[in-house]
Amino acid sequence: MTKTLTVYEKYLKQWPFIAIASLILSVVFFISFLVVADVLIAGYLRLIAFGFFAIGLLSLLKIKDGQVEIKLELDEDDVLRLIYRVRDRIIHQEEWSVSEIGEVKIDEMPNRSLYNDIMKSDRCLRFRRNKESDWLYLNKLSSRVVPLSQNNAEKVYSFLKNITG
Repeated sequence: MTKTLTVYEKYLKQWPFIAIASLILSVVFFISFLVVADVLIAGYLRLIAFGFFAIGLLSLLKIKDGQVEIKLELDEDDVLRLIYRVRDRIIHQEEWSVSEIGEVKIDEMPNRSLYNDIMKSDRCLRFRRNKESDWLYLNKLSSRVVPLSQNNAEKVYSFLKNITG
């Protein structure tokens, strides 16, 4: 009998609002830049307009990427399969033998961006193979560690603890 668990990436529902608001503010500050005669104020307005444009563009890319669904399946042969989906399309799949997994822990996200400094509540899972000292990220997709909420991380942790013993 196959055991399954499905969790989702921590994803803000406000991304569309952030994208629209920042693009509108970008246009407002750009028009203000065109109208102002003072060079110093015009430079500040241009910088602010660019900042809001960058935030809007990055937010649109986040909306386009969508929320990642992580499905953990344990089959009869004690093989743990991790399936990553976005919009019902499989984008990545991994398989691990349950006997390979030694120790599992919930950890903070790796600090690779300013976002991780702001959002300290995001969690990830790390595991260590038997007879190895290096920790690996369980929820790593390509070169990005998928952020999980504390609740989803605990669900995955208890699922893995139940199957590894």
